[in-house]
Amino acid sequence: MVELGPSRPFYARVTTDGTIGALGFFREFPRDITISGLTIGMTLAAVRAIYPALLDYSQESSDNHGIDAYLTSSPEGDTLIILVKDGGVLALRFERSGSLYPGESPPKSYLKPDGIRACDLDMLHWEVDRTAPSNHGWVFGLPPGITHEQWPLDPISGYPLMHGFTIRLPEDYRVHGPDIVALSFFATATDQNDGGAHKREDLYDAVPDTNAPPPDNRHLIPF
Repeated sequence: MVELGPSRPFYARVTTDGTIGALGFFREFPRDITISGLTIGMTLAAVRAIYPALLDYSQESSDNHGIDAYLTSSPEGDTLIILVKDGGVLALRFERSGSLYPGESPPKSYLKPDGIRACDLDMLHWEVDRTAPSNHGWVFGLPPGITHEQWPLDPISGYPLMHGFTIRLPEDYRVHGPDIVALSFFATATDQNDGGAHKREDLYDAVPDTNAPPPDNRHLIPF
């Protein structure tokens, strides 16, 4: 693709078989070096002339810092992600489909005879439409598909846990049936963990068992 020196502002990820699975080039990268026909800083119109089949992956939001994202396929067959700001290319990223990196091997029980897909996850800097087919998850906020009664409580403090992120699972990861399509992570809210969590045994016993009768202590009933 391009010969890189030791001080070039880029990154590379190496797969478990020793090949390069992802490459990224940032705005500090020299603008006179061509990368699959593109250069950092070139206009979006010039990019479209080389890659007319660009997929606009941007979302209308005030939180994207003016950065638009576009997807296409490179001549090498990799996914090419183009980040554009103020009409010019801000960064380029190539991702090889199916790349599996060291330390990311799935549990053996999840492996299919022909292997399993591995995915790189990026937290975007703008809001996304949760109903869009291209959306594979979101961070913070309220996860859809969960009622107030289902919201998990912290067994230590009794207060609602804070939603960290939700990831839509690929079909080959839905090992608990077709109805379990996403994985959500919840954690103790920071305003309930000042100086460390303080466990209350009576509350801890009451919260996890949803089938238990109401506790004798009236202060525990709301939990």
